[in-house]
Amino acid sequence: MIALPSLALALAATTPVHAKAWTPHSAAALLDASFPSEQACQTALDSAREHERLTPSKPVHDLSYARLFAQARCGSAVRKTGIVWRIRMHWPRRA
Repeated sequence: MIALPSLALALAATTPVHAKAWTPHSAAALLDASFPSEQACQTALDSAREHERLTPSKPVHDLSYARLFAQARCGSAVRKTGIVWRIRMHWPRRA
């Protein structure tokens, strides 16, 4: 399980400073992070959504960060060290 200081560092590293916009690297870091609980995962995701709502970033290949985070959900995964929570993408199927 990830220790609380590690969680704080992960959140600080993945959430851009409010004066800065999301980048592909910062969004990928958030989507690649593991969280010790569903609540910690959801808090990080909600924070990302709120940051994007307040400070919209430039879309990448016509995909906005708002749409990216809207498609994200927290899900559990079993690891050797126990259960961790990760942000997973849920894209709607095209007809």
